[in-house]
Amino acid sequence: MFIKKFLLILKMLALLFYNKLLYGRSLKLNSLKVFVDGEIIVEREGVVNFVGTVHARRYSFLNVQGGVLTIGDKVFFNRNCSLNCRGRISIGDGCLFGENVKVYDHDHEFSFDNGVSPSKFKVEPISIGINTWIGSNVIILKGVNIGSNSVIGAGSIVTKDVGDNVIFYQKREAKEINIT
Repeated sequence: MFIKKFLLILKMLALLFYNKLLYGRSLKLNSLKVFVDGEIIVEREGVVNFVGTVHARRYSFLNVQGGVLTIGDKVFFNRNCSLNCRGRISIGDGCLFGENVKVYDHDHEFSFDNGVSPSKFKVEPISIGINTWIGSNVIILKGVNIGSNSVIGAGSIVTKDVGDNVIFYQKREAKEINIT
């Protein structure tokens, strides 16, 4: 029991001294193989579960405000990834995230009469299966389930479910208009 508590304290100190870590209630580190070169913010009874080896490069941002963020084993986040959790975000084993990926499990509430509410949210869970590759500059919005062994093409905005073994991308047409 003493060794287990000692290792947990050692893990927390390593995160505190190398990264900016603000936490409220629960941060679970099951191994010493968690490397986040960025910020982890856990507030309002939020929970972060690192299941295994996680590597997040510089400027990564994990923001858990009352939700549950679970990150599987052998997950890699490239530079400037941002996960914003108020409900539930689950990321399976072996996932790769390109640079600048943004994940939001919530939207601000909005009405034409009252505008955007800064403190009320519509929350729906996000699930990302195992061995999924999320390309650079992808945005994943609330309520999305992405299947296992899938690829999300760079620059895509994911607003609907993506199945297993699928390549998802958004086709864009480049147009040139002569203005003379």
